[in-house]
Amino acid sequence: MIHRDFNTVINGTTTSLDCDKDHDSRARLISRLLAENTRDIIFRYQFEPQFGFDYISPSCLDITGYTAEQFYRDPEILVKLLHPDETVDSSMMHNDFVFGLGLSQMCWICRDGETIWVEIDSKPVVQDGQVVAVEGIIRDITNRKLADIKLVKSQRSMATLLCNLPGMAYRCKNDRQWTMEFVSAGSIELTGYEPDELIESKLLPFNDVIVAQDRQMVWASVQVAVAKRQSYQITYRIMSRDGQIKWVWEQGQGVFTDAGQLEAIEGFITDITHNKTVEASLKASEEKYRALIEASDDIIFQLDVSGKIEYISPRVTALYGWDVSELTGEYIKLTTPRAELSNAFKAIRTVLKGGTLKNFEITQRDKFGRLIPMEVNASPIMKNDKIVGIHGIMRDISERKHTEIELRRVNESLKEHDKMKNEFVSMVSHELRTPLCIFKNIVSNIMAGVFGKINPKLHNNLEMANSNIDRLARIVNDFLDVSKIEAGKMRLNIASVEMQNMISEVVETFLPLIHSKNLHIKVVMQDKPIMVSADKDKLIQVLTNLLSNSVKFTPPRGVITVTMNNYNEQVAVAVSDTGIGIDAQNIEKLFDRYFQVQKTITAAIPGTGLGLAIVKELVEMHGGKVWAESELGKGSTFTFVLNRSNN
Repeated sequence: MIHRDFNTVINGTTTSLDCDKDHDSRARLISRLLAENTRDIIFRYQFEPQFGFDYISPSCLDITGYTAEQFYRDPEILVKLLHPDETVDSSMMHNDFVFGLGLSQMCWICRDGETIWVEIDSKPVVQDGQVVAVEGIIRDITNRKLADIKLVKSQRSMATLLCNLPGMAYRCKNDRQWTMEFVSAGSIELTGYEPDELIESKLLPFNDVIVAQDRQMVWASVQVAVAKRQSYQITYRIMSRDGQIKWVWEQGQGVFTDAGQLEAIEGFITDITHNKTVEASLKASEEKYRALIEASDDIIFQLDVSGKIEYISPRVTALYGWDVSELTGEYIKLTTPRAELSNAFKAIRTVLKGGTLKNFEITQRDKFGRLIPMEVNASPIMKNDKIVGIHGIMRDISERKHTEIELRRVNESLKEHDKMKNEFVSMVSHELRTPLCIFKNIVSNIMAGVFGKINPKLHNNLEMANSNIDRLARIVNDFLDVSKIEAGKMRLNIASVEMQNMISEVVETFLPLIHSKNLHIKVVMQDKPIMVSADKDKLIQVLTNLLSNSVKFTPPRGVITVTMNNYNEQVAVAVSDTGIGIDAQNIEKLFDRYFQVQKTITAAIPGTGLGLAIVKELVEMHGGKVWAESELGKGSTFTFVLNRSNN
């Protein structure tokens, strides 16, 4: 290296390059020394009598790609070599050389286009108080520069990494105080202490940050790992600056010298308080869940994809007689009767395809061969979007099955009794019809004078008898209709019915009764004929029953209104009155068989409670609907809706 005094030290000897010697001898000496001892460029750049190189070593060709002759011919070649990004110009370079600022580093582009870094170490040559030249060495420092850049980049990346890590990196001594030699910025968030406060224990040793009860465990764990030259992982508690207790996880290892001596301990510490809290919650939840499972009357189970039992709850012992260990690892065929295996495997395949089992019934066999009806609910176990098993619940439904059997038996018995009742009612009704017809004819003939003239008093009694015969006939007919409906024997004779004519016929038959009770009736309907496909006699029966109720429950001077409205493909018929009305709690029960409104209201009005039930059955047999609207003391409206005929 050429120093400031420009003495070149080579092979332990010092040779003075004296400016008073002639140029040729100096050049020969430098050339000889260069050839023997260095690959760097040695140069002399003169200012007098003109600018330019008066010597440059041949190594310039290896470094720059330019020959010495090219440097001699072109005084500005050093400037031309400069990389475009360099801010150094020719005047600055001349000043550096002239004033001996030395060790200038710059980036060059060689003749072949390669980019290199060079370092120029120079010293001015002074004669008679004037700088006449510059002498120096140019070194290729590309490898060193790239290494420096890589190191800086690596250090920057490491610093960024340490800053972003969720925890604290450290280097410490292996002493009881864990004396820190390096602490990353993560210590602030982790402990509340600045790195400078922990390094060399300036504020407190790191050992004091560790909760007292955990210090011995930490020390012992690290010493065992260091002695075995292994890394260690430990979990313990620390107390942060604000007094908060945190759980931390630490991983570290010893750093040893080439001689095998422990130099330091390096590692990383991170906060796992949240994980610990979640872990504790999960553990508590698992314990609670396990307690529920063990206390449950149901059997909780888990199968793998082949049908092998991976888990089954302890309830299986009380229910099946099997011990949990006897079933774990076994296939379900152990507890499944041969006749049920096909159903069991089919159910498993359903779940393994992503389906679920809901209230799936299957018979299982206990340890002693007893068959037990079970209900199963199951779904697939998913892991990474893949079905890896089945979990579910089995419930003993023996009691329910016994109850169902008993219910079926009772229902069959009730059906049989109901059938007998209907047959009895039908028989009695038919038997009553014949004498009623006879009584009706006799009374009618007597009243008509067939058997001679009768006095007024007897005529009045006969009218009363005739009225009661009619009432009894209606009751018998109601019972017969209900019996037919319950037995499914009611048949409809469907035909095209003009609604206006049907309504007019029924209203006309009620006029004498309406006038006798001092009531007023209104009929509101359009002129254009409305046709429906229906059994006309049954529609007459429906409207007759509705009008009968209105006449019964409407006091004198009241109004009954029959309205028919056309709604596209449907027709609605409504019978309204200004009668006694019905309270809200009874409206839903009006169409139940044998139901009658409170006796306190209707005690003076006889009835069987079958009329509206028959209305509902007949309307629904026609595919229609019927409902009631009423307010106590303000009257009622009964409406039924039928589909219009397509004709």
